[in-house]
Amino acid sequence: HRVRNLSLSRALGDRYAKPVVSAQVDIQHYPVQEETDEFVLLASDGLWDVMTSQDVVSYVHKRMAQELAKIPNDDENRASAELVVRRNMSKYVAREALRRGTADNVCVLMVWLNDIPNDER
Repeated sequence: HRVRNLSLSRALGDRYAKPVVSAQVDIQHYPVQEETDEFVLLASDGLWDVMTSQDVVSYVHKRMAQELAKIPNDDENRASAELVVRRNMSKYVAREALRRGTADNVCVLMVWLNDIPNDER
C-alpha cells in the first residue's frame, strides 16, 4: 500500500503517513550456530524479490569456489585471495540480483562470522 510515494514498511519521521506506516520495529533473535553459520546477510527487498535465502547461500558458495579455483592450492597468497573475495561478495550478490532482473534497488551488507582457516593463511 503506497502513501504519497512512500513504499517502506517502516519509517521514521513520517507522521503524515500514520497509521499506515509505523516506526514501531519488529525485533527477532536468531541463535548463531558457530560450527555451521558462515555469514549474516542483510539486504533490501530488491535482492529478496529475485533470490531466496537458499539461493543466496548457494550463490555465495558457488562464487567463492569459482574465484578460489583461479588460485593454485599451494599459492602462499590463497588466504589473501579469499579475504579479497569475501570483501567483494556483497557486490557480487547485488550484481546477481540485478542480473536476475530485480525491478528495485539493491543494497547488500554481508558480515562474515568466521575467520579464514589458519591452514589457509
